[in-house]
Amino acid sequence: MLKAVTLLLVIFTTASVGMSSYAFAASSTDAAAVIPSPVEQVANGVAAVDVVCKDHLVLMLRGDGNPVCVTQASSERLASMGIAVLAPPQSQDPPHLISLVNDLLDAEMYAVSGEHYAVMISFSNSSVMTLDISSQEVLDVARVGVGGFDSLNGPEDIEIFQSGEMWYAMVAAYLDDAVMIMDITDPTDIVPVATIDSTGGFDALGGARDIAVHQSPDGTYAYVTSVIDDAIQIVNVTDATRPTPAGIVEDRTLASTPLHANVFEVHGKPYLLVTGNGEVAAQILDISDLANPVRAGIIMDDHVAFSALSGAMDTKKFETPSGVFLMVTRAYESLVFMLDIANPADPAIVSVIADGEGGFDSLGGARDIEIFQMDDKIYAMVASQTDHAVQVMEITDPFNPVPVYVIPEGYDMFDLTYHLDVEIVPSADLALLIGAGGDLFQTYGFKNPLDIQMVGSWMLPAESAP
Repeated sequence: MLKAVTLLLVIFTTASVGMSSYAFAASSTDAAAVIPSPVEQVANGVAAVDVVCKDHLVLMLRGDGNPVCVTQASSERLASMGIAVLAPPQSQDPPHLISLVNDLLDAEMYAVSGEHYAVMISFSNSSVMTLDISSQEVLDVARVGVGGFDSLNGPEDIEIFQSGEMWYAMVAAYLDDAVMIMDITDPTDIVPVATIDSTGGFDALGGARDIAVHQSPDGTYAYVTSVIDDAIQIVNVTDATRPTPAGIVEDRTLASTPLHANVFEVHGKPYLLVTGNGEVAAQILDISDLANPVRAGIIMDDHVAFSALSGAMDTKKFETPSGVFLMVTRAYESLVFMLDIANPADPAIVSVIADGEGGFDSLGGARDIEIFQMDDKIYAMVASQTDHAVQVMEITDPFNPVPVYVIPEGYDMFDLTYHLDVEIVPSADLALLIGAGGDLFQTYGFKNPLDIQMVGSWMLPAESAP
């Protein structure tokens, strides 16, 4: 039970420049000895053109692109011989760590040693960013092509999981037909640990779109939707540093192009809900046998309510004394609905929530869902993109959802609302909420979902905005 103040952090940002590129720049004038060699800097992920030289040296690039620091006299000689060229001039003021990440698409939250952090992806900048939630400070940014992040173009989804004391993030790189796994245990140092691509038996990653991670006594598995291959690649990530192929759900089983996936359990048995576009709005797969996933239930697009599942944006499972349910959003129609999945072979719609009806006035472009429990009641928060708001509702009774609060545009200065993530922290009697999309960090506090107040706000400097 949550008794104290709940913290709600909504993040709308634009961010990124590899932290290691400038970690020593501020001290470069203090003592020449603190500046690593060009080779060491490149090994630590610094781009060749960003290498810092000692005060009396100039930066040149050899024919192979490698950097070298030489005296002015040597630079003239090397240039005249065609061995190296002067590097482009560097800015005297290194860019703000936030200045190169915009268009945040997805975010997840995790805790290390009692401190809470967020990890987010930017599609347009092909980057991953970590954030200290309490200080709202960007800690590190991983960019495509820098420091071993070679398959990070067009990240569409990020999922995180814990293995022992380690935290890992999986990122679906749509434009690279790949998935990258990175170690985020130390949020100040994002480290690439594995790349999953068309090699090594991974044959269904074309247009990697969405990731669902499921942890069970048998191990940890990821389910990656492929919109080009019309399939789902199953990956064993029990050892995150050595992922192995564990199976493929092929198009003949799926019956439609898979867009989003969500793993849930009913009575201890794992199922995979796959939503897509077409005549088959959604399907539920029994994944008890990874080598042979079978269709447990299918939902056609010809039902007035089930049609909302076609192209669903997000799904979240929750349980009440009356059964097992899925909450689903459909952005294009601004719909949210509840699906009874106690019998996965026969799913049933129990309620449909439409924007502008029944007091639900902020569900325009309903996207991401987060569900949490407080004072024996179950609540859901829905990020609404076109309404620039978060609709809070009570779903203790899934047959009769009740609107309870709205965080609207104007009051909270929301920009684009894409993704939410909620984490309950029992030891601190609080909950944390993070959102992504836009150029603004905001912090909220509430003792209950009926009384949400903004307690902090931080916007990017105007010159950093894209």
